Amino acid sequence: MIVPSRTAFAALLGDGSVVVWGNENFDNGCHFMYGGKISEPIQTSKLDELGNVKMIVSNIYGFAALLGDGQVVAWKELEYCGKIPNLMRTKLKNVKTIVSNNFAFTALFHDGSVHAWGNANQGGKISDEIQTQLHQNVKMVFSNDRAFVALLKTGNVIAWGDEDYGGKISDEIQTKLKNVNIIFSSMLSFAALLDDKSVFAWGCPQIPEEDQSRLIRNVKMIFPQKNGFKALCKNGEMITWGENY
Repeated sequence: MIVPSRTAFAALLGDGSVVVWGNENFDNGCHFMYGGKISEPIQTSKLDELGNVKMIVSNIYGFAALLGDGQVVAWKELEYCGKIPNLMRTKLKNVKTIVSNNFAFTALFHDGSVHAWGNANQGGKISDEIQTQLHQNVKMVFSNDRAFVALLKTGNVIAWGDEDYGGKISDEIQTKLKNVNIIFSSMLSFAALLDDKSVFAWGCPQIPEEDQSRLIRNVKMIFPQKNGFKALCKNGEMITWGENY
């Protein structure tokens, strides 16, 4: 398994070890700025001693590794995710999976709780109000470039991150997001497919009013585009919104 950052790569080997290569310094002189090399303390003291690596995820600036014992190790620049803050580090145990966007990470725990770190404006910080709603209630986490969305066990949806990228759901859309089956993401937006085969979207772009009525209880599948979506309807019709550039 190989995952990229902006200027580096991390390879997860069959024995659970990790090899990283790429640009260590880029053009601003920051040591290990772009994850081009795992520093010796991380490689020997953290990855080896805490257990085998189960998965690696990345954003454009760095990497996070989920270890076999459920703990998390990250490396790179602090603001955008790399080093996990000390307060957060003590909480990152019994992690089930990690999801990333371009500037932050979110860890989903086995008990249904979540914690995020990275750039606070791009999803790296969850408000106390949202955290209360998420506590031990999250089924899955999804991301786009600058926001996250949690699908709750109840079928409801909660978002955080950059509001222009779908990190905030309007009251109008929020009331319709009941019994959600799965969520799809494009670069700047999200689309939810409900159990009754209806689709609702938020972020940019949103579904045009003239198309929304055709997507009620009528959708078989959603196909994300770079900055939009295509919905395959039951009658074979394809409805598109946004741009695929």
